[in-house]
Amino acid sequence: MQNLFSSHDEFIITIEVVPPEGNDPEQLLKKLALFADLPFHAFSVASNPVAKPKMSAMVFTHLIQEVTKKPAILHFTIRDHNRLGLQSELWGAKALGINTVIAVPARLRQEMENTKDPMKAGIEQAKQMLEFGKSLFAGACIMPPFDRFDILPDIF
Repeated sequence: MQNLFSSHDEFIITIEVVPPEGNDPEQLLKKLALFADLPFHAFSVASNPVAKPKMSAMVFTHLIQEVTKKPAILHFTIRDHNRLGLQSELWGAKALGINTVIAVPARLRQEMENTKDPMKAGIEQAKQMLEFGKSLFAGACIMPPFDRFDILPDIF
């Protein structure tokens, strides 16, 4: 799939999709295929929004790309993954041709708050995730730990 952010002059439009409950995506995929020719750039697929179980967002993102021939962004919270699980998810996404991922660090933040030096732990985790992301994807969005934008220079 194409890199969504290769042009700095274009305003990017995505359509957010929630995967279906259960293991049968066909009905929703048929609906989404009807919209594939509209003037938008990608689908954006949420992972278990509001903590309700749905089909795997990674699998559904991949299916959307195959059916619609449009890129799809996989986004998920890290609340259900430790660092090892997150690394596995990112490798899996890349293997399936998913080139854009948004990972929101909810659980990592809780873990950092329980350490001796939460800020140091947050900076270290952000550095590690940034380096790992650089090896797989074209870009990254960094959410500073504890909304402390003053520590951004320490991450880079």
